[in-house]
Amino acid sequence: MAHGTPDWGQTAGAVTVYQLSDMAELAARLGSPITHDRRGDVMWWDDFEWSLNKWQATVSGTGAAAAISTARARNGRCSVLLTAGSDGGFLSEIAHLLPFPALSNLGAEFSFSLGSVISDLTLEQTIRDGAASVAYGVRWNDVTNMLQYFSSAGAWTDLAATPQYSSGPSLFHVMKVVVDAVARKYVRLIVDDVAISMAGLGAEVSVSAFAPLWTVEITNNGRAGSNDTVYIDDVILTQNEPV
Repeated sequence: MAHGTPDWGQTAGAVTVYQLSDMAELAARLGSPITHDRRGDVMWWDDFEWSLNKWQATVSGTGAAAAISTARARNGRCSVLLTAGSDGGFLSEIAHLLPFPALSNLGAEFSFSLGSVISDLTLEQTIRDGAASVAYGVRWNDVTNMLQYFSSAGAWTDLAATPQYSSGPSLFHVMKVVVDAVARKYVRLIVDDVAISMAGLGAEVSVSAFAPLWTVEITNNGRAGSNDTVYIDDVILTQNEPV
């Protein structure tokens, strides 16, 4: 069965240009921040160019803050700077809540630039479907250089060792986790060029009659006596991710 472009359709009549057949590539060329992993259908994204009003910020400890910054950016001119407290809860966290049209394979991606040494950087998701509350979490531990996930038993569990991620004013690393919200299991984790299968790993499930909702939280956990910093940019939430 015929499909795609006509015979010689990509090159016919073109000497100085090349015809574009990929709409995702077109969007990327026009400035979309969705360039690292283009799988899934985009539900929502934020590049922090305007404000932090799409997020709920929680900070704990002396000097803790969450604020828009022009010091670093992956794209555009802004990111959000999470400064952990030097005591108390030692954290700076932002959370976004949104509904979902249907349960499917859901993806959550963000980019980060290390402003200092930290304790750990965490991406947590809670998916409530009206009957249960399902908790997913992945984190990078800067002390042990280990990627960890939040297990079905409710405990942080080692997943894979990592290099010591580099830092610099123009360097943003990318983390993306995909979960199967129907089966209540993890699918995969991507950090920069490394893709890790999480097939078969279950999430923590608890009974909850809370209305359907998807909550995404990004947390900078710091160290005692220091206001550790990390810049966050280009948060992307997707649905219908391929397995």
